[in-house]
Amino acid sequence: MLHRFVVRPKDEYSKRFPEEVCATITVKLADGRVFSIDKTDYEGFYNRPMSWDTVIAKFNNLAAPFTSGRVRHRVINAVRNIEYMKVRDFTAILAHLNA
Repeated sequence: MLHRFVVRPKDEYSKRFPEEVCATITVKLADGRVFSIDKTDYEGFYNRPMSWDTVIAKFNNLAAPFTSGRVRHRVINAVRNIEYMKVRDFTAILAHLNA
């Protein structure tokens, strides 16, 4: 499917980085219709941060096939309190992601 995608860099967009991460996304359907949108950021970018609930949902969706709910819960709590954790304690939790 990758052969159906075309990426064309634009100097104009590159010059606006890192304040913006610009992209024009265009989709051409088989019936000839074309849809296009310009984007300058995304949810999670510095000017549009994700809510904590969205971060947790995204983490759970991505990590669920690879680790248990118990371990995901430990990781979430560790990240929530990372300012108060020792590095060795945090890495010990991460070392058990496959548990």
